[in-house]
Amino acid sequence: KSIDMLDQLHMHDALTGLHNRYAWLRFSEDYTDKDAYCVAFMDMDGLKKINDMHGHNAGNVALKIAAEAIKNAVHENDLVTRCGGDEFQVLSTNIDISFWESMQDRINDEINRQIAEKKLPYVFGISCGYCISDKKNQLTFEACCDKADTLMYANKKIRKAERVN
Repeated sequence: KSIDMLDQLHMHDALTGLHNRYAWLRFSEDYTDKDAYCVAFMDMDGLKKINDMHGHNAGNVALKIAAEAIKNAVHENDLVTRCGGDEFQVLSTNIDISFWESMQDRINDEINRQIAEKKLPYVFGISCGYCISDKKNQLTFEACCDKADTLMYANKKIRKAERVN
């Protein structure tokens, strides 16, 4: 029982309850040894501003909202992690492109709903990137992660430009 408790503490992020980077490393092979899988990377937009203007407790609330929105936007069996700071990752055997193409909107719609419901004095969002490895493009796990990361940062740049205009 004590070992299970230690394992739980070691594999989960204390703030959000999501799995953490250690779980990502430990369980990733469970997904990547399949014929097809998807890697998605996400990064919060606006957390630094929330922390600077409203304090770290407000930032923690935002992180919890983001984590819940991400978890609710994917399938129950997907591996969802907070890998550090304001970055999240998902590993899934779901390779439906339309599902992943709409994920950023689903997550941000849920975040906006919770911001309005809680009457929070700030806004934030999530930028996403994903990569599917299947029989057509058999990418290595590392290459798939790199592609998802690159696409996430491209989306982040687009979203930032949209906020400025």
